[in-house]
Amino acid sequence: MAGYFGTYFRCMHAYEKVEIGNYNFDSMVADAFSALHCSIKSKNISSYSLAKKFMIRESEVKYYITNNVPALAVQLSHIKDNNDVYRAIDCLTCYTKELIREDRLSEIQACFHAAFELLHEGNRLIQLAVENMFIYSVSRLLEISLNVTQPIRTLFLNIFKKEYCKQINSKHP
Repeated sequence: MAGYFGTYFRCMHAYEKVEIGNYNFDSMVADAFSALHCSIKSKNISSYSLAKKFMIRESEVKYYITNNVPALAVQLSHIKDNNDVYRAIDCLTCYTKELIREDRLSEIQACFHAAFELLHEGNRLIQLAVENMFIYSVSRLLEISLNVTQPIRTLFLNIFKKEYCKQINSKHP
């Protein structure tokens, strides 16, 4: 989407209809799109960052995890398919569990933050992967392990309380 709305404007008639992509709008709607485009340009927001703000796609999961948890860059580079969300989330999950066992709180926070952002900014497939793999697996470790410190348990519940409660309630009908 080059230049967001800017390249999609082609006036069909001066005041009647405007074509944006494959859609026709009256000039009042086109003026609203034009105003939006001007405000986006004035704030220097690219079309990619605007789209990314709304949803993370499967192909971006490896890149997103690598940016937020740089220690996983090498492991994630071994995943050949960029759309393999489950393997990328599994890599994040295993690394987080390892950090929990070693009680490395600052790195755990980065992993929790990455998982939280993927959960709330990702599409439905990414959300399911985070819920079914990351939250389930990490919560099981926190429930079972006696060596896990209270700050880690509290941090997990503060970040993932809603999803954790949803899993607990689904286990016991």
